[in-house]
Amino acid sequence: MPEEEAFGILVQLLKKYDIREQFTPQMDLLLLRLYQFDGLLHDHLPHIHRHFNEQGIRSNMYASQWFLTLFAYKFPLEMVYRIYDTLFAEGVNCLFRIGLALLAKNQANILSLDFDHLVTYLKDDMLAVYNDNVLDLLHEARKMTIHKKRLEKLSKDFQIENTKADNEACIIAKLTLKRKELIRVHDENDALQQKTKELKQVIERIPGTIESSVQSDMHQLCEKNQTLTHQNARLQDQVADMESMLIEIKLKYAHSESEREVLKQRLTELKKWMNSTL
Repeated sequence: MPEEEAFGILVQLLKKYDIREQFTPQMDLLLLRLYQFDGLLHDHLPHIHRHFNEQGIRSNMYASQWFLTLFAYKFPLEMVYRIYDTLFAEGVNCLFRIGLALLAKNQANILSLDFDHLVTYLKDDMLAVYNDNVLDLLHEARKMTIHKKRLEKLSKDFQIENTKADNEACIIAKLTLKRKELIRVHDENDALQQKTKELKQVIERIPGTIESSVQSDMHQLCEKNQTLTHQNARLQDQVADMESMLIEIKLKYAHSESEREVLKQRLTELKKWMNSTL
């Protein structure tokens, strides 16, 4: 096939067959088709559906690659060509029938496996039951009946659940923000309580600190007063000694003055006597 024709087919797949929406960042269409496939699995293969639920297997674990690659990820090229022919002739809904037929063919093996083995089996081993006659899968798929109304009902249910999930996610996001705000307020409250406790402890220590400081100052003043008292006593003793010395000096001076007067008088008398004798 020329490259131009191959590119044209790719464009038709993306637009006319609505494959493009499976590859958007949100993958909304892929999620819708997985939801629809899960509903169809419940309708056509209830035992497998129940077993998957019991084992925790979800359709996105194994069926995503079916819809994203149109079964080209693992299937033989001859089989892929036939699937593409069927897709162009019947539309995307044929992918649901092929997936259901593939699971139905492997039902016995699927029901015997647990989670760990199921994941590997669903991805890699389901074609083994055909023994290289994989074209039988298309014949079995044609026997599967899928009603358009059922797909529409599943689509509406998906929209309702998706809206509900979005609302719940919005509520959860708001609650998360509220919770973070409450945690922040609680932390701030704890911090304030801790600061209040520390301030109370500081306030309680203030009287003791002041009393200790006053006692220390009083002790220093007492020691200083005692020192000054001793110094004052010594000064008073020194003053008393000096006063005694002064009195003694005055007495000595007075006595010397008296003797001086006596001597002076005697000298005068002596002079008079000498003058009288001459």
